[in-house]
Amino acid sequence: MKKYVEPPKPKYNVGDRVHIEGYGGKEFEITSIHLNYERNSEQEFYDLHYECFSYEDSEYYFADETDISPISEGGGGAAVAVADKPSNHDDKPAEIDSANISEQIDELLAELSDVMTLIEMFGEHEDEGKRDRRYILRKNEIEAKLIELMRKQNEGEIPS
Repeated sequence: MKKYVEPPKPKYNVGDRVHIEGYGGKEFEITSIHLNYERNSEQEFYDLHYECFSYEDSEYYFADETDISPISEGGGGAAVAVADKPSNHDDKPAEIDSANISEQIDELLAELSDVMTLIEMFGEHEDEGKRDRRYILRKNEIEAKLIELMRKQNEGEIPS
């Protein structure tokens, strides 16, 4: 009989300001927490990851809990200055170039196809020894960017 696997408790909360390993000193705010349950004939596990927003480039990123550290561990005082900074969303013009968004979506879809092929061929990890999950994290980042671009593209088309 298989032992029941307990779901992990998230270490961070929505609204927490964090650093993500591999992105230098860039600061992010956690916007959502994703907990996926997976089971097949050989294994059962939960996948916990965070969707984070960067005020620096107005992009969404996905990160595994092991790649996240709180701002307080990485520099303390700088967090206050960024937290008080208004979002870059307000600085952008209301009209968005739909042709540019369509090009970005096409590029992201092509990259997503490439990443999915890598995942099929090699699994979630670029370096199996480190179990870095680089491929699956990149896939999640691309999907988050596609969602954001689709929202921008559809903003003008949906009546309020």
